[in-house]
Amino acid sequence: QWCHLRCTICTCLVALEREREIGERQEKMAEEGKKAEEKAASNAAAASPVKKEGVDIAAAAAAGGAGTEDDVEAKSTTSGEDAVTQNKRVYVGNLSWSVTWRDLKDHLSAAGEVLRADVLTGYDGRSKGCGICEFATIEEATAAVETLNNTDLMGRQIFVREDREQGGGGGG
Repeated sequence: QWCHLRCTICTCLVALEREREIGERQEKMAEEGKKAEEKAASNAAAASPVKKEGVDIAAAAAAGGAGTEDDVEAKSTTSGEDAVTQNKRVYVGNLSWSVTWRDLKDHLSAAGEVLRADVLTGYDGRSKGCGICEFATIEEATAAVETLNNTDLMGRQIFVREDREQGGGGGG
Protein backbone atom coordinates (compact mmCIF):
# COMPACT_ATOMS: atom_id res chain seq x y z
CA GLN A 1 0.00 0.00 0.00
CA TRP A 2 2.78 2.40 0.86
CA CYS A 3 4.39 1.82 -2.57
CA HIS A 4 1.07 2.29 -4.30
CA LEU A 5 0.47 5.61 -2.51
CA ARG A 6 4.01 6.73 -3.33
CA CYS A 7 3.51 5.86 -7.03
CA THR A 8 0.24 7.78 -7.10
CA ILE A 9 1.89 10.87 -5.62
CA CYS A 10 4.77 10.64 -8.11
CA THR A 11 2.32 10.28 -10.99
CA CYS A 12 0.41 13.36 -9.81
CA LEU A 13 3.61 15.38 -9.48
CA VAL A 14 4.73 14.36 -12.97
CA ALA A 15 1.32 15.31 -14.39
CA LEU A 16 1.44 18.71 -12.66
CA GLU A 17 4.95 19.32 -14.00
CA ARG A 18 3.79 18.46 -17.53
CA GLU A 19 0.83 20.82 -17.25
CA ARG A 20 3.15 23.61 -16.07
CA GLU A 21 5.53 22.95 -18.98
CA ILE A 22 2.63 22.96 -21.45
CA GLY A 23 1.37 26.25 -20.00
CA GLU A 24 4.83 27.79 -20.30
CA ARG A 25 5.13 26.54 -23.88
CA GLN A 26 1.73 28.01 -24.77
CA GLU A 27 2.68 31.37 -23.25
CA LYS A 28 5.98 31.33 -25.14
CA MET A 29 4.21 30.48 -28.40
CA ALA A 30 1.70 33.30 -27.82
CA GLU A 31 4.56 35.75 -27.24
CA GLU A 32 6.37 34.53 -30.35
CA GLY A 33 3.13 34.86 -32.30
CA LYS A 34 2.66 38.45 -31.16
CA LYS A 35 6.26 39.27 -32.04
CA ALA A 36 5.91 37.67 -35.45
CA GLU A 37 2.65 39.54 -36.06
CA GLU A 38 4.28 42.85 -35.08
CA LYS A 39 7.25 42.10 -37.30
CA ALA A 40 4.98 41.19 -40.22
CA ALA A 41 3.01 44.40 -39.71
CA SER A 42 6.17 46.50 -39.69
CA ASN A 43 7.49 44.64 -42.74
CA ALA A 44 4.19 45.16 -44.55
CA ALA A 45 4.27 48.85 -43.68
CA ALA A 46 7.86 49.13 -44.91
CA ALA A 47 7.05 47.21 -48.09
CA SER A 48 4.02 49.30 -48.96
CA PRO A 49 4.46 51.10 -52.26
CA VAL A 50 6.35 54.40 -52.09
CA LYS A 51 3.86 56.22 -49.85
CA LYS A 52 3.91 55.74 -46.10
CA GLU A 53 1.78 57.91 -43.86
CA GLY A 54 1.27 60.29 -46.79
CA VAL A 55 4.99 60.92 -47.25
CA ASP A 56 6.79 60.06 -50.46
CA ILE A 57 9.83 58.43 -48.84
CA ALA A 58 11.73 58.04 -52.10
CA ALA A 59 11.22 61.72 -52.94
CA ALA A 60 12.28 62.79 -49.46
CA ALA A 61 15.44 60.71 -49.75
CA ALA A 62 16.15 62.07 -53.25
CA ALA A 63 15.69 65.60 -51.96
CA GLY A 64 18.66 65.11 -49.68
CA GLY A 65 16.98 63.64 -46.64
CA ALA A 66 19.84 61.74 -45.05
CA GLY A 67 17.65 60.42 -42.25
CA THR A 68 16.11 57.00 -42.02
CA GLU A 69 12.64 56.02 -43.10
CA ASP A 70 11.57 56.30 -39.46
CA ASP A 71 12.86 59.90 -39.38
CA VAL A 72 10.79 60.75 -42.44
CA GLU A 73 7.74 59.11 -40.92
CA ALA A 74 8.24 60.89 -37.61
CA LYS A 75 8.34 64.25 -39.43
CA SER A 76 5.04 63.54 -41.13
CA THR A 77 2.12 64.37 -38.97
CA THR A 78 -1.44 64.24 -40.12
CA SER A 79 -1.33 66.27 -43.32
CA GLY A 80 -4.07 67.00 -45.80
CA GLU A 81 -2.73 64.28 -48.09
CA ASP A 82 -3.12 61.73 -45.27
CA ALA A 83 -6.77 62.65 -44.95
CA VAL A 84 -7.32 62.35 -48.70
CA THR A 85 -5.61 58.93 -48.81
CA GLN A 86 -7.63 57.91 -45.76
CA ASN A 87 -10.90 58.83 -47.46
CA LYS A 88 -9.99 56.80 -50.54
CA ARG A 89 -9.74 53.60 -48.49
CA VAL A 90 -12.53 51.31 -47.42
CA TYR A 91 -12.57 48.51 -44.88
CA VAL A 92 -14.26 45.29 -45.95
CA GLY A 93 -15.36 42.83 -43.28
CA ASN A 94 -16.86 39.35 -43.01
CA LEU A 95 -14.70 37.97 -45.82
CA SER A 96 -14.47 34.25 -46.39
CA TRP A 97 -11.04 32.92 -45.45
CA SER A 98 -10.59 31.78 -49.04
CA VAL A 99 -10.93 35.32 -50.48
CA THR A 100 -7.68 36.60 -52.02
CA TRP A 101 -6.65 40.18 -52.71
CA ARG A 102 -7.50 39.60 -56.37
CA ASP A 103 -11.04 38.41 -55.51
CA LEU A 104 -11.50 41.48 -53.33
CA LYS A 105 -10.17 43.81 -56.01
CA ASP A 106 -12.37 42.26 -58.70
CA HIS A 107 -15.49 42.55 -56.54
CA LEU A 108 -14.86 46.14 -55.47
CA SER A 109 -13.87 47.31 -58.95
CA ALA A 110 -17.62 47.52 -59.67
CA ALA A 111 -17.51 50.83 -57.77
CA GLY A 112 -14.45 52.27 -59.53
CA GLU A 113 -10.72 51.99 -60.13
CA VAL A 114 -9.08 49.98 -57.36
CA LEU A 115 -5.46 51.00 -56.75
CA ARG A 116 -4.73 48.42 -54.08
CA ALA A 117 -6.56 45.62 -52.31
CA ASP A 118 -5.19 43.75 -49.31
CA VAL A 119 -6.62 40.87 -47.31
CA LEU A 120 -5.30 41.14 -43.76
CA THR A 121 -3.54 38.03 -42.47
CA GLY A 122 -2.27 36.84 -39.12
CA TYR A 123 1.31 35.86 -38.35
CA ASP A 124 0.50 32.36 -39.57
CA GLY A 125 -0.51 33.67 -43.01
CA ARG A 126 -4.18 32.84 -42.57
CA SER A 127 -6.78 35.46 -43.47
CA LYS A 128 -8.28 37.50 -40.65
CA GLY A 129 -11.53 37.75 -42.62
CA CYS A 130 -11.20 41.42 -43.49
CA GLY A 131 -9.40 43.66 -45.93
CA ILE A 132 -8.53 47.18 -46.99
CA CYS A 133 -9.11 48.55 -50.46
CA GLU A 134 -7.86 51.87 -51.84
CA PHE A 135 -9.66 53.58 -54.70
CA ALA A 136 -8.40 56.20 -57.15
CA THR A 137 -10.85 58.84 -55.93
CA ILE A 138 -12.83 59.67 -52.82
CA GLU A 139 -16.03 59.48 -54.86
CA GLU A 140 -15.29 55.89 -55.90
CA ALA A 141 -14.62 54.91 -52.30
CA THR A 142 -17.90 56.50 -51.24
CA ALA A 143 -19.70 54.72 -54.07
CA ALA A 144 -18.22 51.41 -52.89
CA VAL A 145 -19.58 51.96 -49.39
CA GLU A 146 -23.01 52.88 -50.74
CA THR A 147 -23.34 50.18 -53.40
CA LEU A 148 -21.27 47.21 -52.22
CA ASN A 149 -22.16 47.12 -48.52
CA ASN A 150 -24.17 43.96 -47.72
CA THR A 151 -23.34 42.33 -51.06
CA ASP A 152 -22.32 38.70 -51.52
CA LEU A 153 -18.68 37.74 -52.10
CA MET A 154 -17.88 34.04 -52.38
CA GLY A 155 -20.93 33.01 -50.37
CA ARG A 156 -20.64 35.59 -47.58
CA GLN A 157 -22.44 38.86 -47.07
CA ILE A 158 -19.66 41.43 -46.70
CA PHE A 159 -19.81 44.87 -45.18
CA VAL A 160 -17.98 47.85 -46.61
CA ARG A 161 -17.29 51.02 -44.63
CA GLU A 162 -14.84 53.90 -44.62
CA ASP A 163 -11.45 52.82 -43.26
CA ARG A 164 -11.05 54.41 -39.84
CA GLU A 165 -7.56 53.12 -39.00
CA GLN A 166 -4.57 55.48 -39.03
CA GLY A 167 -1.65 54.58 -41.23
CA GLY A 168 -3.15 52.11 -43.66
CA GLY A 169 -5.29 49.78 -41.63
CA GLY A 170 -4.72 47.07 -39.07
CA GLY A 171 -1.64 45.39 -40.40
CA GLY A 172 -1.23 41.90 -40.39
